Amino acid sequence: RGSIVSTAAGFLSAGLLAGDPVLVSCSISPASTLAYLGAMYAGLVPIPIEDRVLDTSGEAICLKTRSKAVWTGKEAQCAWVKRAGLLHFFGRFNVASHSSLGPVARAENDLAALMPTSGSTGVPRLVRVTHGNLTANTEAIIRSQFLGIGEQAMLILPLNYCFGASVIHTHLYQGGGVVFDSRFMFPDKVLRAINTYACTTFAGVPTVYNILVARSSIRSIPMPSLRRFLQAGGPLARQVIQMMRDIVPTAHFFTMYGQTEATARISCLPPDRLDDKTGSVGLLLDNLILRIVDEEGIELPKGENGEIWVKGPSICDGYFEDPEEGARKFCDGWLKTGDIGSGASPASLAAGDRIRSDDRCLR
Repeated sequence: RGSIVSTAAGFLSAGLLAGDPVLVSCSISPASTLAYLGAMYAGLVPIPIEDRVLDTSGEAICLKTRSKAVWTGKEAQCAWVKRAGLLHFFGRFNVASHSSLGPVARAENDLAALMPTSGSTGVPRLVRVTHGNLTANTEAIIRSQFLGIGEQAMLILPLNYCFGASVIHTHLYQGGGVVFDSRFMFPDKVLRAINTYACTTFAGVPTVYNILVARSSIRSIPMPSLRRFLQAGGPLARQVIQMMRDIVPTAHFFTMYGQTEATARISCLPPDRLDDKTGSVGLLLDNLILRIVDEEGIELPKGENGEIWVKGPSICDGYFEDPEEGARKFCDGWLKTGDIGSGASPASLAAGDRIRSDDRCLR
């Protein structure tokens, strides 16, 4: 907490005010995460952007969002920042005597962050995530994954990806920690780091699990501390899920479905339902409701395929200054996901095609 408070104090001492947007250059590291969380603690609105995108499109993003500051990992990054006359923060802030600084008060409907949609290139579409959205989604994810107090996650996903951000939010919310490791090109190093740091959670997209079963030594590296695998970001072959369960039988495997516009997570399949819910993306988070609709937005009978619509406190209210796209994606509080699915019950969901085409630790 001390590092987050010091980061917040650094932003505020430079003259930034509550509600000001701040671009945060993202790498898989504690430093990026401290900048993101410190900005939020200070009442600012962090915009986590991948390093590569910030280099090529950062100036345009700043103009679009009227950002007043940019944080980068190194001083030499982003030569355009000085040219644009913006405040430039880099690296870790000096940990000084700021322990008495409390979080800047923000209301539930105040912006917490502007999150780029998955796969965004160039100037990304930015989702308006409020403090209420963030709290609701974080707490519902914790309940769906039975996440305990003080657990530790191994994170190989970037902060600008809502799945990666959700792992950070949930584990820190529970008083736990996050270990950051950007070396997944050498998967065995990550597996050994899980043991070094006694991690209880590992999160990955389908490609990650395909690599683990085909190109790693996971069968010969016991991981006694690991309690859960989290998988989202697209469908994973049933046989790969079963292989992971067989290889590490002491860790539960959670398959999930979500979108940035839903803050992160929409549904989660409990591990004990994997065998009888093949192809399902699980049960809705307990604070969401579901509709399956036809092309006219008319709700379909149970079991029929249609577009997935969801509604609840973690559904965002639109995109930053893009009302046309917001009207296409959101309707009366409902998120029109653009994904085809069916619901066997009001709380369960099967999703199919889309309609349109070195180790470091933070506690």
